[in-house]
Amino acid sequence: MDTQDLTTDLRVAEAGRLMMAQQLAKILKYGQQVQADAEMTAVHEMRKAIRRTFTSFKLFRPYFKRGTIKSYRRGLRRIMRRLGCSRDLAVIRLKLDAYNESVQRPLEDLATYWRAEQVNADDTIMRYLDERKQQAFLAEYGRFTKTPEMGALSKADPWAAEKISHLAPVLIYQRVAAVRAFGDALRNATVEQLHRLRIQFKELRYTLQFFEPLLGADVQAVLVSLKRSQEHLGDLNDATVALQLLDEVSGLESSVDQYRRFQQDEIQRLVGTFWPVWQEFDQPTWRHQLAEVIAAL
Repeated sequence: MDTQDLTTDLRVAEAGRLMMAQQLAKILKYGQQVQADAEMTAVHEMRKAIRRTFTSFKLFRPYFKRGTIKSYRRGLRRIMRRLGCSRDLAVIRLKLDAYNESVQRPLEDLATYWRAEQVNADDTIMRYLDERKQQAFLAEYGRFTKTPEMGALSKADPWAAEKISHLAPVLIYQRVAAVRAFGDALRNATVEQLHRLRIQFKELRYTLQFFEPLLGADVQAVLVSLKRSQEHLGDLNDATVALQLLDEVSGLESSVDQYRRFQQDEIQRLVGTFWPVWQEFDQPTWRHQLAEVIAAL
C-alpha cells in the first residue's frame, strides 16, 4: 500500500488502515536506525510517525470494533515513552549549547551531565527495540495494517456514510473545532492549556497531511498557516521540558539555578506573546482556504 491507493471511494476504515500502514513503514525504517545508534534524526522521525499513528487511531477508531485499536496504542505508547527520553535530552542539549555560546559563563558542567544522561537514554531505547517482545508486537500490528477488513465494523445501514468522500470533511473539521475551541481562553491561558493546544494543532496538521493526496497542492498554503503557531508552542514545550529535566539533576546547584531562571523567563515571554500569533492564525481567510481545498473531495 502507498499514497496512490488512497481514493475518495475507499471505505473509511480501510483508509485508516492504509494510513496506519504508511506510518508503520516509517516506524520500522527509523526504528532500525535507532537500534543501530539512536541518532537524533532517526529518534525524531520515529516519534513523529508514532504521533501520526496516534492521530490516525483517534480519527478512525469509531470505524473499528471496540477494543481493536487499544492494544496497538498501548504497545506504541511504551515505545514512545522511551523515545521521548532520548529526544528530550537531545533537544535540550542543543538549546543548552546555543545558550552556552551566548553567555560569559557557559554551563559546561550541566552540558557534561546531560551528555551522560543522553548515553543512558539512547542505550535504553536501543535495547528496548531489540527485545523479541517488541519485534513480535510490531509484526502483529503490521499484520493488522495489511489485512483488509480485520477488526472493521460491518456496515449495518446500507445508506450510512462510509466513504472517504463522505467523511473526510467531517474528520478534518472535527480537528479544526478542537483547535478553535481554545480561542476564548487564550488571553489568560496557562502553560498546560497551551500544551494541550499544541497537541490539537499537531493533530490538525497530521489529519490534513493524511488526506493531502486527495486535497491537491493548494493544501500546502493551509498547512503553512499553521506553522508559526506550532513553532511558538513547540519552543514553549521545550522550555517546559527543560525545567522538568533540571528538577532531575543531582547537584550542580549554581548551574541549575542559572539555567532555570533563563528557562522561566523564556516561558513567560512565550506565553505572553502567543495571543498575536493566535490571532494571525484564526482568521476567516484561513478558513476560506481550508473550505476550498476540502471542496475537492
